[in-house]
Amino acid sequence: MKLRVGTWCALCVVLCGSALAAPSQEAGVLSGATLPSDIALSENHRYVAVSEEGGSSLAVWDSWSFSSGPSFASPCLPASAVEFTSNLATADRFYVACEAGQVYYAEIDSSRVPPALSVGAAIELNGGGGDVIDLAWAPGDDAIHALVVDAGLMSLHRISI
Repeated sequence: MKLRVGTWCALCVVLCGSALAAPSQEAGVLSGATLPSDIALSENHRYVAVSEEGGSSLAVWDSWSFSSGPSFASPCLPASAVEFTSNLATADRFYVACEAGQVYYAEIDSSRVPPALSVGAAIELNGGGGDVIDLAWAPGDDAIHALVVDAGLMSLHRISI
């Protein structure tokens, strides 16, 4: 049987495309999150954190044991963004962006499953004005960056980790 070039290309896209695509798996059901606003993954891919607009504000699951359920921390309500950070001087942390120019972190105790979370004191930015709408961090960096919007003006802040 002879295949025309167009047929061969279409068949290749169907067969090769699905063979080359990354598999999608459900590692666990993230029960417990309500009104999620952001999601972050730890650098080693072990922890998944969801910031919540309602509920307990931050839910963290251990991917080694999704069935154990999430750990919860309540740094602020509502939480708009979450970002993971890691360095040699501190424990692994998820930072949470909040209203009133505040950022909190939840330190991860990885010796427990699910992990224990301890919330640090508020880090006040922009004199407590505006809302922290996003956070960013890059591996190897010694600071997390926070974007604050106040009365239509944006400011960028560096927070030492």
